[in-house]
Amino acid sequence: AFDGAAGIIPKVSLLLSGALAQQTIGALFHDGSTIAVDAQGDGIVDGVSVKITPPGLTVSTSIAPRIARNNAGIWKFEMASPQLIGSSIRHILDSYEGFDNVATGEVAMPVSGVRIVTIRAHRELAPYKQVIPSCAGSIALSDSSGWVRYGSALGVTLSASNSAIFTGWSGTASGTATSLNTTVGAAVPEFVAAFNSVAQALTLSSISTRVVGDDSTATTISLQGSGFTTGSRVVIAGVVLTPTYVDSANLRVTVNRNQFAQAGLQTVYVTQPLTSCCAASSNSVGLEILPVGITVTVTLTEYYIATLDYYFLTGRATDKAALDALPDVFARTGQQIRLYAAPNVDTLPLERHYFDKVARGGTRGSHFFTALASDQIALTGLNPSNRQLVAKPYLEGVEGYAIPRSEAGSCPTGTSPIYRAFKGPPRYVDDGNHRFSTSLIQHQDMVNRLGWADEGVVFCGLS
Repeated sequence: AFDGAAGIIPKVSLLLSGALAQQTIGALFHDGSTIAVDAQGDGIVDGVSVKITPPGLTVSTSIAPRIARNNAGIWKFEMASPQLIGSSIRHILDSYEGFDNVATGEVAMPVSGVRIVTIRAHRELAPYKQVIPSCAGSIALSDSSGWVRYGSALGVTLSASNSAIFTGWSGTASGTATSLNTTVGAAVPEFVAAFNSVAQALTLSSISTRVVGDDSTATTISLQGSGFTTGSRVVIAGVVLTPTYVDSANLRVTVNRNQFAQAGLQTVYVTQPLTSCCAASSNSVGLEILPVGITVTVTLTEYYIATLDYYFLTGRATDKAALDALPDVFARTGQQIRLYAAPNVDTLPLERHYFDKVARGGTRGSHFFTALASDQIALTGLNPSNRQLVAKPYLEGVEGYAIPRSEAGSCPTGTSPIYRAFKGPPRYVDDGNHRFSTSLIQHQDMVNRLGWADEGVVFCGLS
């Protein structure tokens, strides 16, 4: 506000971000001589860039609306035309108003008070149009100039070039009408038309397996999406595979690691023919293909030491070899837990901690496994130097990579809940031990018959 009149932008709308700890909204006032540079016109919602030449000072660039203050003499405000904003939006200068020299954009600072000048411009946008696949048809616009003015009417016509079925628009258009009429707004008009061999969009929403490695010799991957047919093909890392058709939303394909030359995050998508020389493809999802020599899974084997009434898990080959060499002492129970051998975006590390001389009067230690970050932080805090100390947690490394459970304690489809029971007070004093079970029946037996504490589902393993 100046001289009691409305300011350049007397009302503004702000998007407040919750990511910031504090936010300040303020206004600056000035009571000296001022040139108020306004910017108006069709679609000028984000201002225009102006080159400013103050009298006797350095040239700068700023966004109008804005004000210039104090410096007496001739100011120059110039707008490039056309003025590109990215590759698809531009501002076109229409006129200057209130300037002393319209041709040069010059205006003199008043001796006192405010002088208002206006840059009038309009917004133009370059429409984006795409047919998926491109061989299925074409899109024509009523304005074919390449740039359309904000607020103008625009007609859109879709023509199919073969027997493919139009499944709908995306972008700024929607529905399945092949002729549209719209009014150009501030956003870039986007007209994307998708085709398929059936009247349903071809999409891929998820796959059941996210990692393939050396132990993936006959791994079945389930694909979920829409618009699948018996002619669908699955493409993984550039390799075309023939899946088993379940229904329009489900496919299954069996893969072997040695089919793929590449390693790393690779694309998976579904394709199917529309004609002999035109095919539709879905969006893609990621599949991690591990380097040769790396397995997807590690198997944690359970042992029981009868003399100590103690259960122990390990996925390490050296541990298993040593324990198997003493079968009268360390007996395999037949229970196993399968985890990922390498980390991926869906996993958490399962840490193995050892407490030395913590049970039976200091004559026995105990292992503890956890995939919870809160547990891991707490355990590290008890022994920050990670030395093997009496009754302190000593981190022995990561045993594998587990899938986290949900807040409600459930596990994702295709995984198995891992239950944990604890042998401790009040029934068992100075004899702590945890047992992990893939079987709910086994877990309930430990709780109900033997009186171990029920700690529920603590993480999820591979089925």
